[in-house]
Amino acid sequence: MPVRYEMKFTDKRGFTITVALIAAILVGTAVFPAAGFGESDGIEAVAAEPVDYAAPLYAFLAEDADASIPANATRIEMTAAAVKVAGPGAAADDSTILIQSPGTYVLTGESTGRQILIDASKTDLVRVALDDASIYNEGAAAVYVKQAGKAVIILPEGTSNIIAGGVAESVDSDDDDDKSAQAAIFVKNDLVITGGGALTIEGPGRGAWAKDMLIMTGGTLDITTGGFALRGSDGVAMRGVTAAINAGGDGIKSTKADDPEKGFIQLEECALDITALNDAAQAESTLLVMGGTYAIRTGGGADAVALSSGKAGGGRAGFFQPVADTEEDAGSMKGLKAGVALSVQGGTFELDTQDDAAHSNGDVWITSGSFSIRTGDDAIHAEAMLRIDGGAVNIARCFEGLEGSAIEINGGEHNITASDDAVNLADGSASKGGWNMMGRGGSGVAAMTLYINGGSLRASGGADTIDANGNIVMNGGELYLSGMSQGMEGAIDFDGSFTINGGRLITAGSVLSVSAQSTQPALLLRYTRNVEAGSVIELRGESGEAILSLESETTCSVSGFSAPELSPGRTVSVWVNGEKRAEVTLGADAPVTSVSEDGGAYGSQFGNRGAFGGFSMPNQDTNRISGQTPAMPDGEIPVAGQTPPDGQIPQGGQRQQGGQRGGWPVQSPEPSVEPTVEPIVDPTVEQTVEPIVEPTVEPTI
Repeated sequence: MPVRYEMKFTDKRGFTITVALIAAILVGTAVFPAAGFGESDGIEAVAAEPVDYAAPLYAFLAEDADASIPANATRIEMTAAAVKVAGPGAAADDSTILIQSPGTYVLTGESTGRQILIDASKTDLVRVALDDASIYNEGAAAVYVKQAGKAVIILPEGTSNIIAGGVAESVDSDDDDDKSAQAAIFVKNDLVITGGGALTIEGPGRGAWAKDMLIMTGGTLDITTGGFALRGSDGVAMRGVTAAINAGGDGIKSTKADDPEKGFIQLEECALDITALNDAAQAESTLLVMGGTYAIRTGGGADAVALSSGKAGGGRAGFFQPVADTEEDAGSMKGLKAGVALSVQGGTFELDTQDDAAHSNGDVWITSGSFSIRTGDDAIHAEAMLRIDGGAVNIARCFEGLEGSAIEINGGEHNITASDDAVNLADGSASKGGWNMMGRGGSGVAAMTLYINGGSLRASGGADTIDANGNIVMNGGELYLSGMSQGMEGAIDFDGSFTINGGRLITAGSVLSVSAQSTQPALLLRYTRNVEAGSVIELRGESGEAILSLESETTCSVSGFSAPELSPGRTVSVWVNGEKRAEVTLGADAPVTSVSEDGGAYGSQFGNRGAFGGFSMPNQDTNRISGQTPAMPDGEIPVAGQTPPDGQIPQGGQRQQGGQRGGWPVQSPEPSVEPTVEPIVDPTVEQTVEPIVEPTVEPTI
């Protein structure tokens, strides 16, 4: 069960910055990130109440699924000429069929220009069964429940029914009688739809709108609207529903914002096909999915916008940016969207979205499920914690694949192809081009950690394949990464540290460095000849047995390897397309061995911190907050010791002989000048200065 924590940073001005984190409870013990949390001054961890995102948000009642029709039900027969009522509780005239008493009412036939109006007491249960009924009411709601305890629409097995009505324009009024005209079905209290029959809902405005709960426990629905299709202001709970939705606004939404127990959507074993101009499913608080199949398309799909790596000029220049939300969330075109938490406990998802495919302003938790994602923006985005315990996430098109300010991958088999970062650990400001002295993520290296504990991830990125504006801890699992070895991009980049304690890692692309605190050995190898895309890279043991293997999706000049089979002093070899490129004896005194395939240094002047592909950077001052080198704001000229904006050539650096950048021809080293580096210090924040020191391993070739 996830547990929420808060990290509090206090500066000299007395301001406190609070960053929400989530850790897993393992055998009753909260596990904190290992990268120096206990050593940081001014950091306080506060455990809050556990949050169980798997718990149902709504408990269905027996009456929610009761589609029975008693023998004494009132019968209402509709024709173009007249309405006949047989039984108590209802009356009709030329414009209205009025129901004022509790009970069950069976409607059959066709009515045009009349409204079904339910105006009973606040505690009455009113049940309306549609027996091949068609209700058309242009200019006003076809069904208006002005008052009742709960209204139930029953769809008897084998019936086919239509409800159509409402107006296209929004009604600027606080009077529900006026607002009711906006929807084909408008209910001021709870609305239940149940049964095994079919229902078509059509409206130039909204579809079915319940001011309290919208509860659906069956039926096959076909909904076409100019605005949103389904809305339960307090909450939406759907179980076993089959629906095809074509909405000019949101598909399904819940909007209650002033009560943390409301504003949710709960989907259980539904079969939904949603095409929406805006969000497919939007919950103000929590969106919980518990099984089912979901085909979702928003904003015209992923191909409605051109993907850009955002690397030429920095940020997301020219990339789709959502507009501020309106009543219809006009600028948001996300698939699954939650204000507090998105929890997926199974299901099959095909998501083709212009905006984020799955998004939460808080946490995302996936325990199982199969995802096929194409998006014009991020695939799965959490402003806080992103945790994946299992399932299969396959992302064929995205800007960034997985994004969160804390990320845990504990299981599952996942594949990501991204135009930017496949995995991005950031607090939100990094992806928007933000920059400050606490690191590119904005809230500090110590506050953000990516954990790889299990599962398998195959990924490639147009920028960094894994970009952590904080720390990376690999305890298990498998990483097969194709990234860049050019400019400032790589297979694995980070601002803090990368600790390997277990698991299997192989990259086509650079790994910035590996922490000396790692307990599992790693090898970083620089090639003297580029490894072309499509090549098979293998790490073999002394007897020729394969330890790791990867078919590269990118051209690279660097690879990284780590596996449980590696041990200090063991001799391994690296092969490319069946050609032996290097034989290396792993160092005995440090967990990382860094070397060039020709026996030379991995990166001159760079030690074991790795190299940015074809570049070798001068010694840099790391005497800064948390030890990281800050990024430069876009448009500014970087100086030594600072990371330039993406796509720019580092100042004062040099190209290595044998290294290439994006297919550039090999050039002889240019003379470099050792810069004088002045530490960048924020005078308002107390700092502990610890320079980064990595032991140098002398490999045996």
